[in-house]
Amino acid sequence: MNKQSTVTAIASGHSLNLVQEQVPHGQWNAWLAESVTAATRTAQADMKLTSSEPAATSASPDPVEA
Repeated sequence: MNKQSTVTAIASGHSLNLVQEQVPHGQWNAWLAESVTAATRTAQADMKLTSSEPAATSASPDPVEA
């Protein structure tokens, strides 16, 4: 997987994880099948990538103390 594909997969996984929190319990697989064109396994892999993403990749750096 090249760098751009990895970045895209992580972004996709992050979005899917956010949506999954909003979908009622027990309805995730149905929502995924209706709403996403990617294979279920691809969506699951993308979501797993996000959960293993190191915390150091945060967009906002911690403030430096003087």
